[in-house]
Amino acid sequence: MIAESQLPKVNFLQNQKAKLLLQSKRIYLIQSISITVLLIYFFFVSLVFSYYAYLNYKIGNINKQIVNKTEEIKALSDKEGMYLIMKNKTKSAIEIVNSMQAHQSLLQAVFKILPENISVENLKIDENNQITFSGLAYSYQDIEKFLKNIEANNEAQLVKINQASIENLKIDNNNLYSFSVKLLLSEIKG
Repeated sequence: MIAESQLPKVNFLQNQKAKLLLQSKRIYLIQSISITVLLIYFFFVSLVFSYYAYLNYKIGNINKQIVNKTEEIKALSDKEGMYLIMKNKTKSAIEIVNSMQAHQSLLQAVFKILPENISVENLKIDENNQITFSGLAYSYQDIEKFLKNIEANNEAQLVKINQASIENLKIDNNNLYSFSVKLLLSEIKG
């Protein structure tokens, strides 16, 4: 028979123990790496959500700034519109005053010719010294007096009338005479 000393000593438990220890180290390493990867993943996910929240906050601020700037622009555009209106009105007023000063002596001479009982509407004077207006008289004698004053003016030479025309003479139910006048004038004589 074989002696005990000749039989190799086989320790099955020790091999099993070594395999289990190696396997538990591998599982521990895999678990540690998995937990580390999960922590890194959650860290990056939390960074993404934090950045998303930060961007939404910034977008909200930018939208508020856009609304504020839009309101400022609207307020300024109203002011600019008022400025342009005032500028145009001022320019028109200056042109009217200059035109009135240039034609004032002509208008004064024309109003000296007009009888007291004739009212004037829509008076216009252009650069060629042509005066047009609508008149309203209470009698035909007032119109006759106006025509005589034009003839007397040509003799007295208050203003040189190159051409005079009375058009659209009408009478209404109240016996009011309406007419339109065109006068082409030249410079005033002494």
